[in-house]
Amino acid sequence: MITETDRFPSRLYTVEQTRELDRVAIENFGIAGIRLMKRAGRAAFAQICDRWPGAPLTVFCGAGNNGGDGYVIAALAAEQGLDVQLVQVAPAEKLSGDAKTAYTYAIEAGVPMVPFSDCLSLQTGVLVDAMLGTGFSGGLREPYAQAIRLINHSGLPVLSADIPSGLCGNTGAAGTLAVDADVT
Repeated sequence: MITETDRFPSRLYTVEQTRELDRVAIENFGIAGIRLMKRAGRAAFAQICDRWPGAPLTVFCGAGNNGGDGYVIAALAAEQGLDVQLVQVAPAEKLSGDAKTAYTYAIEAGVPMVPFSDCLSLQTGVLVDAMLGTGFSGGLREPYAQAIRLINHSGLPVLSADIPSGLCGNTGAAGTLAVDADVT
């Protein structure tokens, strides 16, 4: 029988090492970045389905590859007929590369998208944090800090893609504010 600890790698990697692994997969093995992003999105979506089957989702997306993971998660939920809404913490115009491709995937899947507002009503379902990811460093800027406060005060379960927004990917330390995730 496979236990929960058997599913996870026994080594931890720095942000730089993780970027290098992605680069090697893309450049040396010809694996498209969007394919890696979709793989990450599928893994996160599987965790949501296992832990909160059928729950409606609200996905908070930033502009980088972590946001791209969120667009993939939202598209997968829409394809499965789940109630999903996507909150664009960064406007679509800031997307590029694989994140922009993931955005297009979510549009094609029919995911409803709204711009972030601290007046959003979060009353049911599961929240997905796909805002900042492992590339975050320095202080939090708005509207990310507002979004994190809204998520943390919602009382709803939260899955963070890659790492909770606001944490340092190398140390795990929180700055002034970080998402309090149930699952990462």
